[in-house]
Amino acid sequence: MFNKQLAMKKFKYSLLLSFFALLAFTQAALGQGVLKFTEETHDFGTIEEGAISEHQFEFTNTGTEPILIKTVQASCGCTTPDWTREAILPNQKGVIKARFDSRGRPGNFFKTITVTSNASEPSKRLNIKGNVVRDPSKDAKIVLDKTVFKLGKVQKGKEMTFKIPYKNLGKMDLMLTEVSSPCNCVKRVGYINPITPNGQGILEIAYTPSKVGKITEKIMLKTNSLTTPAVEIIVESESVENLSGASPLRTNGVDF
Repeated sequence: MFNKQLAMKKFKYSLLLSFFALLAFTQAALGQGVLKFTEETHDFGTIEEGAISEHQFEFTNTGTEPILIKTVQASCGCTTPDWTREAILPNQKGVIKARFDSRGRPGNFFKTITVTSNASEPSKRLNIKGNVVRDPSKDAKIVLDKTVFKLGKVQKGKEMTFKIPYKNLGKMDLMLTEVSSPCNCVKRVGYINPITPNGQGILEIAYTPSKVGKITEKIMLKTNSLTTPAVEIIVESESVENLSGASPLRTNGVDF
């Protein structure tokens, strides 16, 4: 009997604590600003690449205290946010602006914008989405003077570099987005700047042979072009254990 009474007292005490906790939470929420957005996701639909699209997310402070937006952070550098800087009083409106730069970003996109404030919901996520399409007549186009590079004698395990000249014969800026090879023995050197239409560039490649003998490697250059998204080059060399006392036959594909 005593145990039942004790259990009943504990149960009532637990209910009382839960009630006061809920009451405190409700009072705190009532004493804060509340962000109420008219929409939380905006669909830009179809955008022609190169366009910069903007949208305003409007909100109202439906709470009882002023709201101050602390930060607005986009999920990528392609989206630039702006927002109402002054305090938003109860029943007043504010905006979060999203500016999306579609240059060099063809295809579907879904980006988030995180709003941090002193509102009852301190972190709020907004979304923008759409599909960027490219006019084929305005595409970039990579052209190489040659696609086979003969490096002559190289040393196994020792890094060497060679250069690949290329041109952009397209109508928009050309960007090299990736350099890869099945051998995992190549990497690009330095930052590659976009090449303007009819411009020229030089890609420097670091190559480290991993075996001995006559070697033929395939290297894939990926670009932002839809018509020429990738080009393949061939690298030929003769790899030896040690080049001490001997000079390479070729450097950068040029005979000595």
